Amino acid sequence: ASGREDLAEGNFDLWDSGQIQSDTTLNIDYAGKALALGDRCWWQVRLWDGDGQVSEWCEPACFGRSPTDAEWQGEWIGDDRARGIESPALDLP
Repeated sequence: ASGREDLAEGNFDLWDSGQIQSDTTLNIDYAGKALALGDRCWWQVRLWDGDGQVSEWCEPACFGRSPTDAEWQGEWIGDDRARGIESPALDLP
């Protein structure tokens, strides 16, 4: 869901996988709506055992979309002297 409140209310606006018959429990690829840079996706899961008994929902968690290499803008913070560049002295209290 796009928000924690949406998730709590059952508004799975980004993706609802439904019940998936599989023994895979890790590294499940996201197959929902495309996320824009900075978007977050709130999620939670529950499991069914071989007898059809369902677990409680896990605690909500979220992930976000990070920039691609082409979108990344920034510079490393460091000592310019290590790169042979003279920097002005900082006047710190």
